[in-house]
Amino acid sequence: MGFFGTDKKNISHYEWKEQVRSELFGKDLTSEEIDRIEGLFWTDIQETSEYEKGIDKQEFESKMTWLSDPNHARAFMLSAEKIALIREVMEKYLA
Repeated sequence: MGFFGTDKKNISHYEWKEQVRSELFGKDLTSEEIDRIEGLFWTDIQETSEYEKGIDKQEFESKMTWLSDPNHARAFMLSAEKIALIREVMEKYLA
């Protein structure tokens, strides 16, 4: 890790737009489902500070834990299987 922590892994706006969305679509998530996930992470994706830019592991885990609650998953119209696919894809970019 760099002196100021800039080596922290995250999913940047560019990675989300150009890589993660495409990969999720390839895993049979619909555009609407991906849009709902993007909405969940929107404030993290839009971060502009160099240190806080994008979705980091802590933000990801916090929101995925929240989404895994059956009531929240139902509100987002996502099955446990689709949530697992989302986790699988996004974790690759945070490793």
